[in-house]
Amino acid sequence: MFTHKNFHPQNLESYHKEHEYFILYYQFLKHGFGLRYSNEAKTPITIRIFFDKLPDTKEKREKFKGFVCGISRWPEFRKTNIHILRDQIAEVDSHNHTILQCLDIVLGAMQFRLNNKHKEKLSGFKRRGNRTIAKEKLYKFINSRIRISRI
Repeated sequence: MFTHKNFHPQNLESYHKEHEYFILYYQFLKHGFGLRYSNEAKTPITIRIFFDKLPDTKEKREKFKGFVCGISRWPEFRKTNIHILRDQIAEVDSHNHTILQCLDIVLGAMQFRLNNKHKEKLSGFKRRGNRTIAKEKLYKFINSRIRISRI
């Protein structure tokens, strides 16, 4: 789900550009968690989704949520008995949820390192800024913790 910003999509239509945020989010939900492989027992599972406040108009947000519910009807999900119901999708303010704040930090650290921002120097300076150094240390700490938990 994460690519370097040097890679730019080709041949996009205006619809793709206008809805890029929602398309990315949809693909992440559909493929990013391995849900279609996660219910070997085939017992009914309903997923509750909490999105950080979605950008754009209410109409686009509601349409997107409809697409998310449609993931349940995708053939790979029907086989697993995993369901996403409209009333189980909510928007929340991440500033009011500690877990979402932590997720923002982890994703920010990944984006920071993936896009080589740890190498950036302020214009006119030979050294990296204190915030850049601190963000790199945070990335290294998070990365080390993830690697420890894999063992």
